Amino acid sequence: MDNFIESIHEMIDPLFCLPCDRERTRDALALQVSFDYVIGSRTQIPRRHDTGWRTMPFHLCCMREPPCEGVAAHVECRNGESFETHAGDLIFIPAGQTHRIVDMDTPATAVSLWMHFRFRAMTVFDVLSQYELPRVISATENASLIRRMETLVALPRNLNFSESLEQQILGAGFCADLIRFGRRTASGDTFHYNTRRILPVMQFLSRAEKMSPLEELADSVHLSASRFLAVFRAATGMSPGRYFENERYRRACLMLLRDEYTIGEIAERLGYCSAFHFSSKFRKAAGMPPSEFRKQHLNRESEKDETSPSR
Repeated sequence: MDNFIESIHEMIDPLFCLPCDRERTRDALALQVSFDYVIGSRTQIPRRHDTGWRTMPFHLCCMREPPCEGVAAHVECRNGESFETHAGDLIFIPAGQTHRIVDMDTPATAVSLWMHFRFRAMTVFDVLSQYELPRVISATENASLIRRMETLVALPRNLNFSESLEQQILGAGFCADLIRFGRRTASGDTFHYNTRRILPVMQFLSRAEKMSPLEELADSVHLSASRFLAVFRAATGMSPGRYFENERYRRACLMLLRDEYTIGEIAERLGYCSAFHFSSKFRKAAGMPPSEFRKQHLNRESEKDETSPSR
């Protein structure tokens, strides 16, 4: 906690020394940047473990901790990417990327450090989607990332004010450090225009129960259907229909993690025609039925709570 307080002081102290010369100051856009820690853990993994094909609506960072002999994990992506990693390497899988991870020469007691997260601007926009990021960051370069990740995973499930603040600052620092290894892929001016133009539609689709007709969405932001579709794709990299399905899947994952609703209630709240339809679509994306997803992740969170120090 002392290091955390020191980092806050380092950030705050310069605020009391702002230049008086207006020409030297910079006005930043009000992006409302936020870090969303979804779930993470340290998990023991068996030798030759295979996650199976899955697609998550959140970014994934994971690492096989030493000791491991030779190749620690083999990663495959449905877009054709395939690569091998060694102990200590940090693996990054972007949200929406269908992938599988097969653990290779890991010992019986091997441990995986992993975390699902989002990094958003303007409440709905995925910041990392605007960067081309490496799939592997070697153990010789990722020490800062791993330290932040270890701290984030170790935080308890229910956070008080100071812990929530720590999570946001550490998470933002983690993402800023991650971006350092990538490069910007979009024009700033074009990106800003496109995003601001279709932001109301993105916000609507992130909470809608059903997909609206393309013409209605376009009309709501005063664009023709063809122009709206072009602007939406330029800003998000996907169609409005795919964006809606991704957001609905994301909300399903979050509702399953909270354990507040039954599978049938989740299906109804998210606008699926039946619990069977919801379970079928969820299983296709996650690689497991929603009941198993809930069981696995809630068990991990319960174990973390039991081992967390009392506050």
